[in-house]
Amino acid sequence: MTEVLTNPASTAFSVLKGWDADVQVLDTSEFHGPLLRAVLGDYQLLVAQAFVGQPQISDEICVARAAEHLHSVTCLHYANLSLLWFTVGGAAAAAHAQKIVELLFGSARIFDKRSKVMKPCYFFGGPAFGNPTLEIDGAMIVCAGDAAVSMQLCLNTWSRRWRVLRDSPYATQKGLRITDPEAEEARAAAYLVDAHAPRGDAATMLRYVEDKYELERAMNMDTNIASAASPPTG
Repeated sequence: MTEVLTNPASTAFSVLKGWDADVQVLDTSEFHGPLLRAVLGDYQLLVAQAFVGQPQISDEICVARAAEHLHSVTCLHYANLSLLWFTVGGAAAAAHAQKIVELLFGSARIFDKRSKVMKPCYFFGGPAFGNPTLEIDGAMIVCAGDAAVSMQLCLNTWSRRWRVLRDSPYATQKGLRITDPEAEEARAAAYLVDAHAPRGDAATMLRYVEDKYELERAMNMDTNIASAASPPTG
């Protein structure tokens, strides 16, 4: 894996080839740069790549650019699945990878004062996955830490095709960690804001989480000063 990780542009290509996928580099110079089209069995995957940890490029900008890149060619119908692919290297690779996950899902840590339990809440804030017009089915994060390489597939459960990606051979590869918000919610390990839930500020979203899960004074622990939902007026 050393050669792959020192050449970020080839990471997705090399990994997909290692999974026995037929991989093509698409000429999309009229958009933002090269994308990949992978075919594995009956599953055609369009991949937009990004390298995280470059100087003077924030994680937020990196995620936004990758999403826009992929959206710019989805109308061309190169594939029936779409995926963002982030190769994370350099200093603090693990921290960058975690930030990418939080940006993709718009996640927050919610503490329930009654149960004294804190859980992640997916789609709480403004997720990169949240725009339905982008048609992003998931994201792969390849993280090169100090001594190991990890791969995490994040499933966008707001996408109409996310279950197709979940059940595809791209999601069943050895050593791949899967982040599935619906599965985490089902085992009471996370909270989940539904795709059609009304959006609002932090206090509004906290009230939504409280109502959905019957919590008592939920608190968002990811702000500089922990905030709680204000009781409704009137």
